[in-house]
Order: sequence, then C-alpha cells, then structure tokens
Amino acid sequence: MRTLLLVTCMFIFLTAKLWAQYTVQPFLPPDVYSNQMYTAVSYDGKKMLTAAKNKDRWQVFEYEKKVSADAWVLIAPIQVLNNALQPNIQLRGLTFNQNADKIYFAANLPGTMGGTDIFYISRKTDGWAEPVSLGKTINSVLDDFEPSISPDENILFFIRASSEPSKYAKEYDAGSLFNAFKSETGVWETPDVLPNPINTDCERSPRIMADGRTLIFASFREDHKGDLDLYYTQMIAKKIWKTPIPIDTVNTELEENFPSIDASENKLLYLVRGKNKRTPQAKLTSFALPGMFSPYPTYNLTGVITDQVSGIPLGALVKVTDPITNQVIMTVESNEANGQYSMYLLRGNNYRLEFFKDGYSHLFKEIDLTQLNKNKTENFDVSLFNSINLTLNIYDLEIFEPLNAALQVYNTNTKELLSVKTQDVKPGTRQISLPLGQEYMITAEADMHTVDTLFFNTNLTIQFMEFERDLELEPKKREIEMAVSDMMSKEDVDVKIVITNKDRNETIIVEAKDVKDGKYKIKMREGDRYEINVKSPKGYAYYNTSVDLKDAELKKLDVELVPLKADTKITINDITFENNSADLNESSFSELNRLNDLIRDNPEILVEISAHTDDKGSDAYNKKLSEKRARSVIDYLISKGTPQNRMQAKGYGETQPLLPNTNDENRARNRRVELKILEVKN
Repeated sequence: MRTLLLVTCMFIFLTAKLWAQYTVQPFLPPDVYSNQMYTAVSYDGKKMLTAAKNKDRWQVFEYEKKVSADAWVLIAPIQVLNNALQPNIQLRGLTFNQNADKIYFAANLPGTMGGTDIFYISRKTDGWAEPVSLGKTINSVLDDFEPSISPDENILFFIRASSEPSKYAKEYDAGSLFNAFKSETGVWETPDVLPNPINTDCERSPRIMADGRTLIFASFREDHKGDLDLYYTQMIAKKIWKTPIPIDTVNTELEENFPSIDASENKLLYLVRGKNKRTPQAKLTSFALPGMFSPYPTYNLTGVITDQVSGIPLGALVKVTDPITNQVIMTVESNEANGQYSMYLLRGNNYRLEFFKDGYSHLFKEIDLTQLNKNKTENFDVSLFNSINLTLNIYDLEIFEPLNAALQVYNTNTKELLSVKTQDVKPGTRQISLPLGQEYMITAEADMHTVDTLFFNTNLTIQFMEFERDLELEPKKREIEMAVSDMMSKEDVDVKIVITNKDRNETIIVEAKDVKDGKYKIKMREGDRYEINVKSPKGYAYYNTSVDLKDAELKKLDVELVPLKADTKITINDITFENNSADLNESSFSELNRLNDLIRDNPEILVEISAHTDDKGSDAYNKKLSEKRARSVIDYLISKGTPQNRMQAKGYGETQPLLPNTNDENRARNRRVELKILEVKN
C-alpha cells in the first residue's frame, strides 16, 4: 500500500512538472476539454474549431479570437455538423481551409465508402451547407480521417488506417500519412502514401502550414519521448520530402497531438494529453516555434470582394498565375456570404492575381515577393462591376455630322430584343448600359440613312467600365441626271457644277471630266434640299436653282444656258431687301457674288441692273424705291471689284409686272432684280 501511494504521488508530481513547461491557453472554459477532443486553428489564427465527445455524441463549436483579451470567444455551434453527428457517428478530425469558410472533417456518416470518410461543409449566406463527400477517389473502404488542406486547396493530407495495423497503430488509433493532388482541371488525383521515413504507419493529425510546404504531424517512433510526439518536415518538390525531425522543444513524456500554426504570430498550437487517458486532461497549448521549425515566410493577402454599385458581397474567384510562364499556381474563391477571401503566397516569386466572377468585371494585381524575408499580411478589398457604359458616337459617314438615330440592342445568340438603359449625352452621342457576360448586336437607324450595326462582346475579360465606339451611317442617295446645253443651239456645254446642301454641311463639285454619255450623273442625299449652281463658261449666263429630294419623282434635270447677247434678260433670283427699303438682306449676298463673277468673267459686256416692285404704294414711290434698289445692287458689285462703267442702274417700279398683282404670290414674283445685256463688245 505504501509503495502504491508513493508511486501515485510521484506520478502527480511529474505530471505537474511536465504541465508547467507549456503555456496552457486559459481562454477555453474547463467544460470544453474532453479526453476525446479535436482542435483546429485557422491559418491566420483568428478562428478555432473545437470538437469534443460528451457522453455519447460529438459537438462542434466555432470560436473567434478576441485580440484585446487574448481570449477565444464562442461564435456559435456548427449546427449542421452537430445534427449529423448522431450518437452512433464517430468524428475523426476536422480543419479549416485557408479562408475559414470551409471545414474539412472525417466521420462515418451514412453512405460512406467503408469506415470514416472525408467530407467538407461550406459557409453560405444563411449558415453552413450540408456535408459533401470528397468522393471515391479520396475515400476508401478503410478509415480515412484527420484531413488537412493546403492553403490553395490543391493538396489534401490525411491518415488512412491500415488493414493490418501494428500494435502501436492500434494503441494510438493511428495509420499511414497520405496526400492527394488536384489536377489542372480541379479533379482530385489518386492519393499516395508519403514515403518512408515520413511514414512509419503510426501517424496522426497532419497539418500543412501556410506556406503549403511545411508539414507537422504526430507520430510514435523509436526516438519518442513519451506517447505521440510532434514531427516536422518540408516538401522540397512535388512528392519529395525532407527527413522528419522531432520538435524536441515541445515534445515531452506526455502526448502532443493536433497541431496548428498561427501564421500571424508563428505560434504552434496543439493539444497535450496526460498519461491518464481515462480523465479529460487535454489542454490547448501554445509554443513560439524556433526558427529551424518555422514555415517559409509567406505573404497573406486578405480582403473582401463586393459589387461595386450595391456593395453586396460576392462569391468570386481569385486566380494566381506566374506572370512569366502564365502557369496557374492556385485559385481561391471568396465566400459568397461575406465576400471574404484569403491566400498565402510564398517568397521568391512574382505573382499575377486575377479577380473575377461570371457576369462581372476582372481586376488584376501584380505582387513582387522576391525580397520577402518575413511573414507579411496585406488587406486588399476588391469591387467588381456587372455592367459597362458604352458611349456611341452616331454620325454621318461622309460629312461626320452627328445624327439623331434610333438604337436597338439584341442578344447576338438568342436574337432577343433587349431593354437597356439609355442616356443622351449630346447631339449624336448616346450612352447605354450593358450587363456583362453577353454578346450584343447594336443597330442604329436614322432618317434617310442605311442601318449600321455594331457587335460588342462583354463575355470577355473586362477591366474598365467605360467604352466608346462609333456608328457610321451611310446616307441613302439618289442619282440625278443633269444635261447642260446652249439654249439656242441645244448643243452640250462643258461646265462646272457646285451643289450645296441646304440642310447640312455638304458640298458637291462636278466638272466636265465627270460627264458620262453627255450627262452629269450626280448622287444626292434622299430627303435633302440642294442649291445647284452651274458655273458657266465665258459667254453664258450663270444658272442656279434649288431642288428638294423629298420629291420622289425628281430624277433628272435639264439646264439650258443663256448666251450673253445684246438684249438678253436674266432674272436674278434670291435678291431681297428690307421691307419698303433699299437695304439688301444678307441672304442676297451669295447670288450677288455670282452676278459679280459673271460680269467680271465677261469683260466684253455692258449691263443694266434693273429693279421692279409690286403695285402696293403710289407709282412715284415705287419708281423711286426701285431706282434705289437697283443702285444698292450696283454699289455692292462695285465694292466687290466690278468696274462702275460697265453697269447702269434702272428702276421700273410697277410698270413691268411678270404676273398680275392679284395675290401675294404673284406680287412676290414681281418684286425682282434683273440683268439685261446692253451691249457685247467685240
């Protein structure tokens, strides 16, 4: 009896001494701890999972670190897991992914391949989703348990039980350490057992660290200090590992298991369990890792991805590539519930990050980690937009004038006419809003123009919200055939024709070299009004007229030029004056300039400039007014260089009407200015 008492006292003393070597975290309530217990800390050290079996069933809880108090605060139970973990269900390990929005775990849920299989659950807007199996490529007919997922979620580590376990594997519920890689298409490849000396077939709780290369796991080996000890190894290349070494700074005669590393503080957190496995002596413990056991320095990029307009969180993708080789290194997904993403990048490389989501824009970020020498964390929030503003400049193809056009937008694939938001920016410029992720056909139609079509694809890599394109509408035209001849001889006359569009800024010049089959064939715009000026050769009066192409019947125009002979009279069109005044209206100047050119180009002629009135007013008044008006015309011509001695002014008042002064239209015709050839000198 005395011997037994002495041994018991000695055991208590040694156990207390061993416990004193650790920093035991005080922040978990005592009733959390259990002899059957798992813990897992997120890569950034901000969240923790605890799972403990109390009485006959497992319960899982999520905690969040309260930095100010260096304590863990309960967030909530993981209810979807707790509902699944019925009394007959065995939980065997759990872990967060890099963003803490997935939990990988192992359990013998209904429908498993054999014993315990590996599953995951995802954090959604309304809570955690139902468990999803990793499938038969990963899971086997044996127990697969205690999973750990790399930060890029491309490598899975787990323990697989042996069909013929050793004595110690049975004692410690251990097995062989496996890993599996994802293919470039995102499909899990067949798992491989890690080579000896990593595997002794008595391994537990592998944990891959934030660098994706450093692995810490528990094992019972010949060099053990107590029960399960913690070991460290690193992946040199794919499937090539360093020889494991024990972490003797933390290993003791007790059992060390379920390691995690808080990458933000480089602290190792793990469970220590005492010798008496029948009592709940497990304690969460932390230890500052010595440099030789530390993971490679990493760059932790975190942030939130949101909709640029509404601010709602988005479940988007972040693709990390090598900017030189364009090889995809990893793809990370932000959580759709809160938009959060997180990733760990290794030192020594340059990275290109692409943030994107179907139906949204793309954003790129370049990161240079060639000089990184310690862990670094950066927050980078991203906002993506789901529509672009397309500014359309709609103008005439030939004269570049803006057009007021009707726009229609179609889905190119379905041919469906779409309703889109449209805004007038300025004449001829419209802005439309187009949702991303579609191919569009945009048509613009303006009066008297052909339809122009623009194809615009937003189902591409879109980085900018503002775009600008031109729609060039070709005018519809009609060919007008003109014949120019001598009024007397009827013979063709070679001339220069200047056609001025009265509705827009367009001038057409046709010369004798353009004659085909004795005709001038001129294409003019449908619906427009034109002034046609025939620049006559020497010895002919000039000719001008106006045409309106709203007249659908107008297709040809015959011009007869008047020879400049004595007593020839020519009515000069479009010469007007202020009411009851001899002051010329500005609109008369174009015609007067043509008259000036005619007199100057034909120096052998002497002319009379006569003015005529209607019958309103007395004969004397109208005679005097017409004389003043004729004089005003000559004064204008003199100011333009026409010699005075070649012109005479004459006012006829109302004495020579063209038409009876019976209505306003006839009176307007009678108010006119005429040119008469008085003499043609040889």
